[in-house]
Amino acid sequence: VAARAGILIRDPEALEHAQNVDTVLIDKTGTITQGHPSLIEISGTDNLSSDEVLRLTACVQKGSEHPLARAFLNAASEMDLTPANNITAIRGQGVEGDIDGDRIIIGNRRLMESHGIDLSSVTQQAEQSESLGRTVMFIARKTKENNLTARLIGLASVADAIKPQAKDAIDSLRALGVRPILLTGDNERTALAVAHQIGLEDVRAKSEEHTSELQSH
Repeated sequence: VAARAGILIRDPEALEHAQNVDTVLIDKTGTITQGHPSLIEISGTDNLSSDEVLRLTACVQKGSEHPLARAFLNAASEMDLTPANNITAIRGQGVEGDIDGDRIIIGNRRLMESHGIDLSSVTQQAEQSESLGRTVMFIARKTKENNLTARLIGLASVADAIKPQAKDAIDSLRALGVRPILLTGDNERTALAVAHQIGLEDVRAKSEEHTSELQSH
């Protein structure tokens, strides 16, 4: 039956233990969602247009196969993009790269905070997007003119459609007496919005507190 469904079982003993499973941890991206995010909105700050912010962001992401990077690259498909230099990926936070002597920083709140970047001017806009289940990314720039002080230059929101069968799958797990928990590296506000759409109450967004809680079970 498993083979006909395209499922490979490496360890038959694991299959025997499956009948005792009472909790299933489900990754959000690519499991609950389609795994093909698209850019919904991008705006510029610091006197930069949205097109210029998109160009800078896409130049840093050029060549990346990360789903979020593809969202920007698809949106900038008709732009002339020069790949950035000295690209650095920060696990769970974002990516940075050099363009024309400036350092472009793309990522989440934690990455911005590590550079001392003030997000107060876009906090409300970001939270509104997250409440709709979108992933928000901040874009900042360090320039020599500003003594390499990082300043926010843009805000982008990306959405990944939920799979049509996701809610039915969650309901089926519950009918079997299995507790489904949604796991994501995204922020909690976005995760809760997605979970609400599929009727899921248990969410573990990426944080030290949630990691410790999972390890205690």
